[in-house]
Amino acid sequence: MNCHYCNHGRMEPDITTVTLTRGKHTVSINGVPANICERCHEYYLPEEVAAKVLAMADKVVSGFTKAERASIDYSSYC
Repeated sequence: MNCHYCNHGRMEPDITTVTLTRGKHTVSINGVPANICERCHEYYLPEEVAAKVLAMADKVVSGFTKAERASIDYSSYC
């Protein structure tokens, strides 16, 4: 499958870090399975992985009381 971003690279399964911002909060999730373009390195998450990543970020941010950053592992929530 070709990359939808650059239209040239081939998508390969790999692992990446996804960083999301929720208001003043930032959550980095390490070890996320994704399809990554071999040329431009843009990543695409399978639908079920994307849903889990969003739920993980929301759960972590719900415990914040002020502007904070967190780094968590995808595998710890699987």
